[in-house]
Amino acid sequence: MIDAREKGGMTMHETLTFAVIGGDKRSLFAARRLEEYGFRTALFAISGGQPYEEYKKIKADALLLPLPLTKDGKTLFAPDEKEPISVSDVLSAAPADALLFAGRTGGISDERLTDYSAREDFAIMNAVPTAEGALLLALQGLDETICGMRVAVVGFGRVGAQTARLFRAAGAEVTVFARKTEARMSARALGCKAQATDDLEIAASDFRLFINTVPARLFTSKVLSALRKDAYVIDLASAPYGLDFSEAGRLGRKAICAAGLPGKYFPETAGRAVAETIVHILREKHYF
Repeated sequence: MIDAREKGGMTMHETLTFAVIGGDKRSLFAARRLEEYGFRTALFAISGGQPYEEYKKIKADALLLPLPLTKDGKTLFAPDEKEPISVSDVLSAAPADALLFAGRTGGISDERLTDYSAREDFAIMNAVPTAEGALLLALQGLDETICGMRVAVVGFGRVGAQTARLFRAAGAEVTVFARKTEARMSARALGCKAQATDDLEIAASDFRLFINTVPARLFTSKVLSALRKDAYVIDLASAPYGLDFSEAGRLGRKAICAAGLPGKYFPETAGRAVAETIVHILREKHYF
């Protein structure tokens, strides 16, 4: 199925064809990056591509599916397609030996399916555009500079660490709220202050801006009530998110659900991260 040949010092698989189905601009830039590696791509159910039904007429060696794969557990994330596409239909039409790649698979099960968004290398690459997107939202949503502002970053994973680093570089006084002692020590090593997440309610009134990266309801009604009236919460976490947005509105607190910032603001960078992760996976599988 694969014809490997040497090209430019790298083993390229020029006969490996990716069917890129659905998604947003990230998928377009991912396809472009895969082509730079020597793979062939065919676009379906996405701007500039062919209608979905044409996908069933080709034999693709691999499928590049969206991030997220689905938002409702049934249909493919394909905002450019007028008619809904069943995920099960996409998977059943794929050859039995095809390689399937998707992000945030939403409980969809197929032994051929690899969730590239669950990998550490993807998380590292995706953290930078996520953090920069948070900074952009903060600049747009506040009436004062980030420099000199007291900013709380909740969580200190890949995104939390990059966000804390970026806001501190912008001149903010950053405090990281993290559950693990070692995470708080790492935050302090970056020049940030650090507190336990259990202290969030007590310290809530100290900050103008909160950036949450933890997909758990740490911003309870008590925490939201304790916020300053002019506080701004940017939630970068995936579902179930860090707070109940309707409850925040009821309490008069400004909060925004900001999941998926890389795809919204930096699709080229985000798409290249998808492609690079897939290339890493193919290398691990000894495809080159």
